[in-house]
Amino acid sequence: MVLLARLLLGASLLVAALGLGRQANAQVTFIDLEPLPLGGCPPNSGPLDLSDDGQVVVGGSTSPNASICDEHREAFRWTESTGLVGLGDLPGGYFDSNALVTSADGSVVAGASQVGIDPDFPFLYDVFHWTAGTGLTALGFAGDVFGLALSADGSILAASNISALLAPATAFRWTLASGPVPLGDLGGSEAGTAGISADGSVIVGSSTNSSGDKEAFRWTQSGGMVGLGDLSGGLFRSGATAVSGDGLVIVGWGTTGTTIADRGAFVWTTAGGMVGLGDLGQGGLR
Repeated sequence: MVLLARLLLGASLLVAALGLGRQANAQVTFIDLEPLPLGGCPPNSGPLDLSDDGQVVVGGSTSPNASICDEHREAFRWTESTGLVGLGDLPGGYFDSNALVTSADGSVVAGASQVGIDPDFPFLYDVFHWTAGTGLTALGFAGDVFGLALSADGSILAASNISALLAPATAFRWTLASGPVPLGDLGGSEAGTAGISADGSVIVGSSTNSSGDKEAFRWTQSGGMVGLGDLSGGLFRSGATAVSGDGLVIVGWGTTGTTIADRGAFVWTTAGGMVGLGDLGQGGLR
């Protein structure tokens, strides 16, 4: 599983004017995102997501509030007018937070923050939901959290967590009204999220099926979790990694050989099912 505390890019972001990039003679502007004001830590800021128009960037940065320079950071939101603004941290544990996803307009941010310390299970993080009006709100996912995805308006969130040492991963869909609601699985013991449609009605990821194999899934409220199968050849193992805004097209990877390293990219649609995209001549997707 991917530990959110490690999902950091160790370099400053250079933001290009995305809309202008489509014009043949466009002027491209690069802006260096300065890290948050430092204590004794070397400067380091890492971008993890941006708004649809490219005007809002979110991520994690070194901060005077961080407990350990190399590992603990503070979630930030950046605009050209405000610069990097720290979003704070949830109470409990070390001061350690990261902004991981943002809404289409950049007004809503979600991420993870450490909320406890347990020598037997050190990865006690919770998902937070942030707006300028509410600040950080804990969503109740304490554990090792991963697979965050946010609907276009920021009102619906998909996330996964491992709640205890050696416990299976559980996939959730969160709204303000319902809180975190488990999505179930494909007949195995665990599931993890990876993407969500613009309106939050479709969630994709991977789950163990009744045979104990990892399989890509598509979830909807009306149909629940449905397995998407796998590419032909070798082992049965697949995972969905992203979904289109309308929820009708899914991309991911499947296994094409006799080892888990033999992977191929796929695109899935309701009409065509899973179709392999091939590779660049090296025998698999890396």
